[in-house]
Amino acid sequence: MGPMTAVFYDNPETVPVDKLRALAGAMPTRGDTPEGLTCHDVPAGCMAVLTFKGHYAGLPAAYQDFYGRWVTQSGEEPADVPSFETYLNDPRNTAPEDLLTEICMR
Repeated sequence: MGPMTAVFYDNPETVPVDKLRALAGAMPTRGDTPEGLTCHDVPAGCMAVLTFKGHYAGLPAAYQDFYGRWVTQSGEEPADVPSFETYLNDPRNTAPEDLLTEICMR
């Protein structure tokens, strides 16, 4: 299994908490999906990736900056596909200020 990941289908700023849809899991290599789990593909394409360093509590501000400042300045339009996060290290043995998370958007 590869790194842990989370896929987000809704914007928590506009969708009520009890209606938010997300998936959590690991990025398997092809053919490495353990029995009882389901593989979900994210559509291929050019991705913008922000690597965030710090406690997970800082992720909402990173999203606001990424979708606000970066998208506005880049001239790009986000595609109608879910964003996702990839967690590059393990919070069980990494200090919160050293956690690395990739926020990926198409």
